[in-house]
Amino acid sequence: MAKGIRRRRHKNKAYKKSKGETTINDLPDDLLDLILLRVDSPLCLVRATFACKRFFRLIADERFGSPAGGRPVVLGHYYDPGLEWSPLHRISLPSGDPPFVPSSLDAFDGLCFSLDFLPFDQPRQLIDSRGSLLLFKQGPWGGMYQHFPDLIVCEPLTCRFQGIAHMPAPIGSMVFGGAYLIAGENTDGGMSMSNYRVFCVVGQLACVFSPGSDGGWRFVPVPDDDDDDGGEFHFPDDSDFAGRVAGKIYWGALKNGQLQVLDESTVTFSTMHLPEHMWWAYNRSNFRVIGGMESGGLSGGGEWVVEKSVRLADTSIGLPGHKAEFFTLPAKIVTAGDGFVTLTTQEDETWVFSVDLETMELEREHARNRYVAEAHPYALPQLPSFLPVSVN
Repeated sequence: MAKGIRRRRHKNKAYKKSKGETTINDLPDDLLDLILLRVDSPLCLVRATFACKRFFRLIADERFGSPAGGRPVVLGHYYDPGLEWSPLHRISLPSGDPPFVPSSLDAFDGLCFSLDFLPFDQPRQLIDSRGSLLLFKQGPWGGMYQHFPDLIVCEPLTCRFQGIAHMPAPIGSMVFGGAYLIAGENTDGGMSMSNYRVFCVVGQLACVFSPGSDGGWRFVPVPDDDDDDGGEFHFPDDSDFAGRVAGKIYWGALKNGQLQVLDESTVTFSTMHLPEHMWWAYNRSNFRVIGGMESGGLSGGGEWVVEKSVRLADTSIGLPGHKAEFFTLPAKIVTAGDGFVTLTTQEDETWVFSVDLETMELEREHARNRYVAEAHPYALPQLPSFLPVSVN
């Protein structure tokens, strides 16, 4: 009898112990869903989808489609290495695929950003990015004026790409002024391989490409010489590109403080005027429009004031490699992104540094300063479109 009592007590202890141990599987879907929705890092959410099918099923819901309050999460930047002289072909060709510099050490493994999945039948050059998509051009190379190139749109994290053939002659024979990724026609769906557009300037024409069975090239109306804003319209060139903010693309002022502005949603041009004390000839090396505003972009009206400034000649003293003769000529902008500007000196263009626009501090050791090249931000795709279609 005593043995039976002892045996029964032992079983009760074992039962209580096992009952007290709970796991994540004991949480109902509704509660687990609330926990996942409070995860700050989209990178952690993506990793969670590979942990188990249950996490995948919950995170693949549309509610996770706009992480970080709807703002794109920049994972890093691709740096265009530019063109190099090829003695064999006697022309300048792209020197290789663009390297990727992550925004933080918490980013994905570098293999996730490899471009090895792209066909390499001819050299290609990175010319733009938007969201999780990259835009490359493939020749023609050489010559003072370039004609309309073949284009490639790709998404590295999903290893998908689409080739876009150049427009036929005579339009394809006109001078190519630049190509840019812009928002797709489905404004609620975010940027993806099925929802994007490519805007191009060629000669004195503007055109836009849309994917899909009903897509293709179409022409875009441009303003008359004298637009409603009282400015004279000039076709923008890629060398005058100043940046993109809040769904608008800006090109530098050609004269009288004018900026050319393209609204991505409507694909229409307008002219914006800078204050008279800012009437200079601007280009990529001395003028940039940088993100950070919630909506609306820049406005030509109202009073312009200086928010922050820094004297580069004084602040740069003490940085590694600094020389006394630096900044006798104006510094040149190499590239710019959310929260930073990368510059170099005209006296030594290999001496690259960046300015943190929040603290206005100068940095020399940051990874982005290794490249004298244009930076193209790369953002996390919307989670449902990034994840596989099925878990069965």
